[in-house]
Amino acid sequence: MPSNACDRCHRRKVRCDKIQPQCGPCKRADVACEYAVSEHQLRRRNVQKLERRIRELMDCNEGLTQQLRRSEEVTRVSVEGTRRSEVMRRSEDVERGEASVVQDSPGDGEVAEEVIQMSLIAGGGHHFVGSTSGLLLANLLQSRPQPSSSLTTSYKPNSHPSLSSPQTSSGLPPKTLASELLKAYCSHDHLCYPFLSTKSLYRSLDAVYEDSSAKDPVDAFFVDMTLAIGTAQVHKFNWNGVYDAETHYNRAMTRLADVLARDGIERLQALLLVCQYRMGTTSSNITTSVWHLIGVAARTCLEMGLHRAATYALPGTLDEATRKVKEEEMETKRRCFWSLVALDRVTSLALGRPLALQLEDIDVDLPPSSTADQLPEDSSPLSSAPYGTPQYRAATSVFVHIVRYRLICGKIINALHRSAKHVTFPNTSYEEMRTALARELQEWHTETANLPLVKSDTAASPASGSSFRSEEWYRLLYHNGMLMLFRPSPCLNDAAVNSLALQNIYDSAREAISLYASLHRSRKLNYSWMTMHSVFLAGLSYIFALRHHFSGSEPQRARLHTTPTINQVVNDTRACSKVLVAVSERWDLARNCSDLFDRLSDAVVADVVEASVAAPVQFEADLAGMTVDSTFRDCFGDLQSLGLDEFHNDAISQLSQEWFFGLGGASHPYY
Repeated sequence: MPSNACDRCHRRKVRCDKIQPQCGPCKRADVACEYAVSEHQLRRRNVQKLERRIRELMDCNEGLTQQLRRSEEVTRVSVEGTRRSEVMRRSEDVERGEASVVQDSPGDGEVAEEVIQMSLIAGGGHHFVGSTSGLLLANLLQSRPQPSSSLTTSYKPNSHPSLSSPQTSSGLPPKTLASELLKAYCSHDHLCYPFLSTKSLYRSLDAVYEDSSAKDPVDAFFVDMTLAIGTAQVHKFNWNGVYDAETHYNRAMTRLADVLARDGIERLQALLLVCQYRMGTTSSNITTSVWHLIGVAARTCLEMGLHRAATYALPGTLDEATRKVKEEEMETKRRCFWSLVALDRVTSLALGRPLALQLEDIDVDLPPSSTADQLPEDSSPLSSAPYGTPQYRAATSVFVHIVRYRLICGKIINALHRSAKHVTFPNTSYEEMRTALARELQEWHTETANLPLVKSDTAASPASGSSFRSEEWYRLLYHNGMLMLFRPSPCLNDAAVNSLALQNIYDSAREAISLYASLHRSRKLNYSWMTMHSVFLAGLSYIFALRHHFSGSEPQRARLHTTPTINQVVNDTRACSKVLVAVSERWDLARNCSDLFDRLSDAVVADVVEASVAAPVQFEADLAGMTVDSTFRDCFGDLQSLGLDEFHNDAISQLSQEWFFGLGGASHPYY
């Protein structure tokens, strides 16, 4: 019998006898008798349903475990029997005095399986694209191609069961849409990492859409990966429709084994495509595995000799046509190498880890480029231009300029952001090195004016929507580089006592926040975990500088040149928060990041308000009395977990640690 009255009796406030299926009052009125389900009853039903489901899954899991155990036992017995018969056969051969028997080496499948197990145990890359990480590395050791079925067998796509189906290729979009996505890729992503020949890429697109059963897996892989990367940028162009980059990426992964089994540059290009895609996603749980994969690609480059200038030398006996073809091939290899160098700097900086390729080991020049050619003042894509044309050289100048910035970042990492125990710089102080690097960064920024950039008032198009052709993006890189130079580092930590360093942190952090907000408004912001990391670091650096300024009651402590107003602080923190929220919409795990910043920014605004209304004597309080310090103590654990490196060597962890340790006393210039 129900515990509550029926809906009609409850509404009319009459006594309900709760008789089923129809109570007395409802029966006399000849109306339907209904009972509302209470929230408590709903919760109880849901709990009971979940409990039943858990029991079913546990029973299913137990059955599968027993089945697996029986299968392993049968396999073990079969293998042991095979090995015993093999040993007996070889012993008989020796006894008969026959020629020596060459023992069979384990098959490539066995090598791959063994490497998978070792990589999973060692933790080298088991976070990378699920269970394919071990197979990806194992295939680099294979001596001959494996059939595609080997990947399907080893890769168990629990969340994507359609991947094991042979009809996956039917999921390609119409060719007209694929051409637009490829154009979007060439107009944006290819500018930054131009390691694929656009001529070959469009040829692969035509080959994939031909009515032929024998499709080259390399063509299919390259097309799917470029479509996946290009699809991630469609939000900038106001296109209608639903675009799923993961669909293209997952389909490409089913062909990865065949591509990695190839000799030559295709194997390296495949690794770079996977790295580029994962660098541009809004997921950070693959960050360390991208770093591992870049290390594998770096070893591949070294093995191919791409870091040596002699590799690119051509014999003088070639005719003109052959020489031009060979020059274009060598140019593609050169771009592959420098793209990898740039990717190496980006991931190492984010994780606070050593570089895979040191500049001292490289003697190959950057790709030749030119900005002297007169280009049409329109937003036409540069990356699709044929080899050797002025547009091609102009696109190369964008790539070279970005690589030069990454090289400066690598110098900053080596000079200031690594352990100095075994490194000595004779007759040179860290302050002098920082000044020299700041000068080099300023010279780089000045040369940005020579690039073929698109004006801000240009009509919307894939080319004009690329941040790599926007002056604001290069200004943002400059200020991010300045933050890298002047924020606390293991070698130089003087922001608390050096007003010039503190002012540089404040100015660059504030300018970076403003530029991120502007790029977001103009739909040029690159939504990725790298952007999330950089925006949060700029906001944290801004609050860090304000905290030191408003706590500067001691004469020797650093101060800003002018005290920021309440409106300035509120507007700056609000702009940073908006960008963080915008990225969080595409990345659920980042919401904790925006919540942390909001808590810290609210606290520092409270301190600024208190400082503006209090008398000077009243404001000269102890450090521990600041609201932002108290809030920071509460957020410190979350800030440490927010860092991308488990050993807390990344920038967010280091900056928050310096702040935390500084609460107990004065900071020191050197750790």
